[in-house]
Amino acid sequence: MRIRTPTMTAAAVAVVATAVVGVAISTPTPAPAAGTRTVDVKDFAFAPKTITVRRGTTVKFVWRGKVFHDVTVVSGPSSFASEAKRRGSWSKRLTRKGTYRLQCSLHAMLMRMTIRVV
Repeated sequence: MRIRTPTMTAAAVAVVATAVVGVAISTPTPAPAAGTRTVDVKDFAFAPKTITVRRGTTVKFVWRGKVFHDVTVVSGPSSFASEAKRRGSWSKRLTRKGTYRLQCSLHAMLMRMTIRVV
């Protein structure tokens, strides 16, 4: 005869712990699933300035302004750079975990952003 032992999900354990002990247990929120994230390249700004994505995510940079800009990695697990443009978009799939620091090489003091890949 087999004896079955019940299994509980993390959410069920948190509910039971809250009911018995009176203390809520929080579970960490995961980074968004890999897919596509959009970053605006505006006149003298990246928007948003910081994003966190999962490994394998494609980041699509969309130019929305009148001035030429590019996207260049200053530091990070891998290097890449777009061409300078005023319109259109450019995409990069990020396959290495780590922190990427980017800038527009034409306006380096004004245009910087960070992408964290988890």
